[in-house]
Amino acid sequence: MAKGTVSFFNERGSYGFITIEEADDGEEESDSDGDDDDDVFFHMADLSGPDLSEGQEVEFEIQQSDKGPRAANLTRLGDAAVDEEEGERRDDGVIVDDDGTEWVSINDM
Repeated sequence: MAKGTVSFFNERGSYGFITIEEADDGEEESDSDGDDDDDVFFHMADLSGPDLSEGQEVEFEIQQSDKGPRAANLTRLGDAAVDEEEGERRDDGVIVDDDGTEWVSINDM
């Protein structure tokens, strides 16, 4: 499995790119020339739960597609990990309505 960080996410298209930080062979990637050769495409169809966000750490397999490398079998890492069976975030928080008069705990949803 490779590890990386979401470097771009398009909410409308539900796709993005992951910058590889550790390749499948365990070696760290270096992108010293600043190009995007170490970025891998992903689509949210390959992952259950809420959308990924820029900066989110993930673990994934790299598969070759007709258009180049693609991340598959994605797993969230770190603080925003998801309970895959429930599809819910494990962190706490609240949602407040526009005028601030009502709120609900995310854990109550």
